[in-house]
Amino acid sequence: MAELDRRLGSNLQLARNQAQGLVDKAQTRIEAEVDRHNKSVDGRLSQLESARQGDQKRLAELGNQVSGVRQEIGASRDETQREVASLRQQVDQNGNDIRALSQKIERQKVTFEAAKDKPQQLVPGISMTVTKTNVEYQRFEGYLTLAANGRTIWLADAGAQRSVVFFPHDSSQPYDFVVTAVRPGGVVGYLVVPANQDQGQGAAGGSGTAATAPGL
Repeated sequence: MAELDRRLGSNLQLARNQAQGLVDKAQTRIEAEVDRHNKSVDGRLSQLESARQGDQKRLAELGNQVSGVRQEIGASRDETQREVASLRQQVDQNGNDIRALSQKIERQKVTFEAAKDKPQQLVPGISMTVTKTNVEYQRFEGYLTLAANGRTIWLADAGAQRSVVFFPHDSSQPYDFVVTAVRPGGVVGYLVVPANQDQGQGAAGGSGTAATAPGL
């Protein structure tokens, strides 16, 4: 019995040792797996933290970019408003200039009939004398007399429907003289003058009439 007890005790101890060995191995394996799992989790957490920090950095950079764009838009809007205001001023000024120019170059037409060899006043200070007519070819000869400066404008072999431009008062506003038809006894036509010039009618030493028309 003693031998049996000893053997049983020895087998039991051996079983216990084997069981403990298995437990130790299992524990070691579990601890290793847990360690690997913890390291994996730590790695993932580290990646997530790095990603979060990167996202925060990108968000901060994006915020700075948005702020810069807003400032640029504000500056551009202010500059555009200034340019629009300047353009409006230019348009207003151009409109005023156009109105002033329109008033300056506004013209009136003075019609006339001038008999041959009889001086005819076209408007005050300007008269015409016809010296020769050719009805067949619609040609004539004569001259204009400008009382303001004593000038004489000779009309040699002049023709109907041909414009003669001159400046009787040494100004920047021209007069336009046109004979529309040549007749046996004289010519008919018109004189285009600035609207602000005084008009008149009547003959200076000859027959004929001068009338003011409302415009070209």
